[in-house]
Amino acid sequence: MKRINILTALMLSFFMLSICYAQENQNKSTGSMRNNALSTQMTREIEGIENQIIDAVKAKDINQFGKFLSDDFKGVYSNGITSKSEEIKRVQNSEQTDMKKSGENVTFPADNVAVLTYKADRKYKINGKDMSGTYNASTVLVKENGQWKVVEHTMIKEMK
Repeated sequence: MKRINILTALMLSFFMLSICYAQENQNKSTGSMRNNALSTQMTREIEGIENQIIDAVKAKDINQFGKFLSDDFKGVYSNGITSKSEEIKRVQNSEQTDMKKSGENVTFPADNVAVLTYKADRKYKINGKDMSGTYNASTVLVKENGQWKVVEHTMIKEMK
């Protein structure tokens, strides 16, 4: 009898958790920035910002590059974590001649937060050292005073 009660309690718990999980996922999928025309427009805007950043890096336009970074920016790389000022110095000491992105995906965990992920094939040198290769990248942007600012960027070279 005890086995049946325990089994029944476990099944009921599983059933209730399943219902709660389904409701939570339903709420997430209908958020104001998900699956609608505004989301598509915002996705294009985020991808455009990333392209402007890449163009600024190629041109070594530090002023333009710096405008996209939040004051509390962090860059996460295989050799360390950078602040905004360190990231600007990193770009000054780099040479990016080409970069092709693929597999871009933008998600909006909140109305003022965007997460962009993609794969990048790049021809790139930093401090004269060739760092060319295929990278996995992510950029997190937050809308501050009506403008999207990069708060975190990660670019890690794929291991072969």
